[in-house]
Amino acid sequence: MEALVRWSHPERGVIYPAEFIDIAEDSGLILPLGELVFDKVCAQLAQWQAQQLEVVPVSINVSARQLREGKIDAALSLCIERHGIAPALLEIELAEPSVAEKNKKIADGLAALRTLGMRIAIDNFGTGYSSLVQLQRLEVDILKVDGAFTRALQGDKENEALFKSIVSMASALGICVAAEGVETAQQLQVLQSIACDEVQGYFVSQPMPASEMVSLLRKRFLFPPSAPASPVSVPRSGAMPGAIPGGAG
Repeated sequence: MEALVRWSHPERGVIYPAEFIDIAEDSGLILPLGELVFDKVCAQLAQWQAQQLEVVPVSINVSARQLREGKIDAALSLCIERHGIAPALLEIELAEPSVAEKNKKIADGLAALRTLGMRIAIDNFGTGYSSLVQLQRLEVDILKVDGAFTRALQGDKENEALFKSIVSMASALGICVAAEGVETAQQLQVLQSIACDEVQGYFVSQPMPASEMVSLLRKRFLFPPSAPASPVSVPRSGAMPGAIPGGAG
């Protein structure tokens, strides 16, 4: 699952992050906004656990500015302690261009989060300039391959070979690979055939509020019998279930 930010505006209705995240970054409001998201996610996980649900990790997107200036390890520690959840239930997701900055504060921030017990994911891999070797140096745990690579799998053997090489190299480095933007059974079958670890996308589920996630969390299998029979992990991010209501989902 992934916490997807939405702004519930009293007059304009739901506003998507593309319209306000850049403004929040430039103004510095991304720092208090990020702390709000941390708290809402931890509170939601605690609520699900109180309902005796078997929860899976929720990934939270952070920006390079948050890592450079926000002391997010301290903020997350407070949220974890306040709500009494395990650090392993949180994953921190960073866009690939932020990693390509090679900024020491970013590297130190990621290391601090891993020390707390959280896994680190790189989003939209393939759109920036980082290398797998660089990701290994930062001890990245999860590589989320951009949806453009998934869409290119439609009967294209060259793109399939490219994706397979990413999976193979990441596996050799001990990095989990998640394919973004999975929308068809055919894409899922190809990804299963090349041993991709995880998938996300509309084929799994549309984004949804936390109240609707309960029924999905109770399912053992996410696909009908007509879908490929080999196992697929519970999805965790991107265009997948896990939206938290109230502007932090």
